[in-house]
Amino acid sequence: EFCENDAKHVILNSCVGEDNPVFPSHTQIICQLNKVSPVFFPIPKDSEKKVEQRMQALDQIKRCDWSTSDVNKNLWPASIMLKFGIKPAKYSGLYHYDPSVQLQSVSTEIDDEIICKQTTAATNIPPSLQSISRQSAEVLILGTAASLPGKYRNVSAIFVDLFDRGGILLDCGEGTLGQLARFYGDEELREIIAKTKCVWISHMHADHHLGLLRILSHHKKLSQDCKPITVIGPPALRKWLRSYQKIEDIEFDFIFNADIRHSLIWSENHRLAPLAATLGVRISSVQVNHSCRDACGVVLESTTQPSWKIVYSGDTRPCKELVSAGCDATLLIHEATHENKLQDDARFKKHSTTQEALNIAKDMNAFRTILTHFSQRYPKVPLLTEFSSSSNAVAAFDLMRVNLADLPMLPSILDPVYRLSLRERWNEDAEET
Repeated sequence: EFCENDAKHVILNSCVGEDNPVFPSHTQIICQLNKVSPVFFPIPKDSEKKVEQRMQALDQIKRCDWSTSDVNKNLWPASIMLKFGIKPAKYSGLYHYDPSVQLQSVSTEIDDEIICKQTTAATNIPPSLQSISRQSAEVLILGTAASLPGKYRNVSAIFVDLFDRGGILLDCGEGTLGQLARFYGDEELREIIAKTKCVWISHMHADHHLGLLRILSHHKKLSQDCKPITVIGPPALRKWLRSYQKIEDIEFDFIFNADIRHSLIWSENHRLAPLAATLGVRISSVQVNHSCRDACGVVLESTTQPSWKIVYSGDTRPCKELVSAGCDATLLIHEATHENKLQDDARFKKHSTTQEALNIAKDMNAFRTILTHFSQRYPKVPLLTEFSSSSNAVAAFDLMRVNLADLPMLPSILDPVYRLSLRERWNEDAEET
């Protein structure tokens, strides 16, 4: 009797329906980039549902054959992007979004001349990278947008995967947990959250810390037997977390950025020493020049061999202190909010232009540089022509993955990505904006 009338029934069940991409527009871009370089742009796993769960759910609704059964023509499983038209009458009915058609076309559209010719024929490779293991460290860019999320890019967050030693989140803007779920899938997400030992927050602007509550809450639910996550940040962040702790079931150990300044000499009794020993990484904060009080950048230095150094600027104007602390960095991740012609805006808002960030990388003698935190006036990609002055820097994309062992060939993606952006006219939206 459930399907005998003309009413359309949509079944809402967490175990029924197709796992379509939550953000199909960005998924299309990442699939195009995957054809350029699968090493740096792997396909996100999105949510993975167990076959047993699906079958149990189908049993509850008589194992409906959604696509062919005449009896069940009015019964549909819910899925992401499923639409129902009401008026006008000619558009009435269910519209099922099928990403496979869109994404399948991507695989045939990429020209051979755009595909990245990955090579490790780089010069001046640091000795530590010549023998580095793929299990040393891997950087996952979870968000590249400044200020607020957009259709194609989420706000600031970077996951540094140290594999069996744990993981560190550098900044944690809203939607960070969702980005981790998209990239790793449900099953692996549990492992990632459980092994996250530390979240480092650069400053109190919302686009850098608003996703922290979800991470802490998820960690508490999944990791009852694990130690609380260590949160490092400005004093105002601890006050904010304690306020929410009254209504949210979260646990954390808090350390001020000022207590791990790069200039300090750690003793064996330093509060962060046990965590540093577990991770095999020393975490040091560096005060930077931004419009927010207590803003910092961070330096991650391996305490084991082979040695490496990752530097993240947070939000800042060009900063000599960061250059000094990050000298000879293996990888510099620096903000480049504004294009070069908007230098006055950058000064006023205490951000950096692309060229200023590239100059910092040169002064720091960074082996490789990834620029991020682009203004939302560039919805899909910043102006890649501004990267031409450097042979060691690339633009970050959401869900871009960089293993330290792959750093020598990182610059080889810049020209193919630029060609792809021209073909797809990714900067047209920026011109309209």
